[in-house]
Amino acid sequence: MIILGDAGINYGGGTRDRRKKEFLESLPITIFAIHGNHEQRPQSIEGYAEKIWRGGVVYWEEEYPSLLFAKDGEVFELDGKQTIVMGGAYSIDKMVRLMYGDGWWPDEQERRTGFIAEQETFLTGGISGVIPPV
Repeated sequence: MIILGDAGINYGGGTRDRRKKEFLESLPITIFAIHGNHEQRPQSIEGYAEKIWRGGVVYWEEEYPSLLFAKDGEVFELDGKQTIVMGGAYSIDKMVRLMYGDGWWPDEQERRTGFIAEQETFLTGGISGVIPPV
């Protein structure tokens, strides 16, 4: 299953996130998540490691092996197609979230551009929760 942004899996840390991950891990599927802008980045959370999955780099935790988070700009082979993934979005609600003590993280907004131009392979598709800068 592909989740396009704002999955809420790494939102608050602690018990709530652990319960979500335990539930998702109990499902008989692999979850491939492309981050949105309402969650912490796996690379910023202790316990995540990188591995290659379907030709691209994903972040994963040993306790939840079927819960995978795409690394931005990576190309994955999905259904025989070379597909680039790009997550993140502009956080229009940043100030409101900070005012009410909700989570906001400096790395939640994608700032890097040029992912597509850097590719040396022929891309047949792209997945993003929003239209990112390219």
